[in-house]
Amino acid sequence: MLSEVAVAVVSLERFSKTNGETPAVLKLRTMVPDAGANAFLAPADLNGHFEAGRHLHLSGYPLFGRARDAGRQALARAREAGMTISVTAASAAPLARVGAAAFLDWIGPDVTLFANVDEARVLTDDRTPEASAVALARRVRLAVVTCGARGAIAAGRDGVALVPTEPIEPRDTTGAGDAFAAGYLDARGRGADTRAAVMAGHRMATRACRKLGGRP
Repeated sequence: MLSEVAVAVVSLERFSKTNGETPAVLKLRTMVPDAGANAFLAPADLNGHFEAGRHLHLSGYPLFGRARDAGRQALARAREAGMTISVTAASAAPLARVGAAAFLDWIGPDVTLFANVDEARVLTDDRTPEASAVALARRVRLAVVTCGARGAIAAGRDGVALVPTEPIEPRDTTGAGDAFAAGYLDARGRGADTRAAVMAGHRMATRACRKLGGRP
């Protein structure tokens, strides 16, 4: 049995014609996104670990399809238990399909929201990451907008801050956003303030970008 499988998907990023020839710039990805069995997650599948002092981190993906009821139920149960909550915006295209207003209504105002620049733009219609972060902070407790090589912008009740990151030559950015969220949440759970937690997120994202495949 294979211990792991790496699937490389080549997608066309830019297509142009020059002097009668057709050069193509290709982008290598090491992930095929598919919800699989997760698409069938139902409220009855949720376990009993909704307790005060715990934290719920929910990917936005369940809210985009048939698992929406389970995702919303998880949020409701976490709130009833007095848990802290964070949500990732997941992906710009499905966000655009469900609509910003619906998504923000589903996740509620008492969450930390992670979004990249494209996702933040879909959620706010703002042209700059800074403006998007500020707009999102009016809807959620804390908005963290990741900006690739620029770093990340954290916006909340204590103001807005751009936290830069170490410049690197990435090998593969697959999974960098999830790695960032993991590093951030781990640091917060250990008592770090927002800026220190963002730096921890950067370190985890950097580890992910230096490896081929979607795992740090």
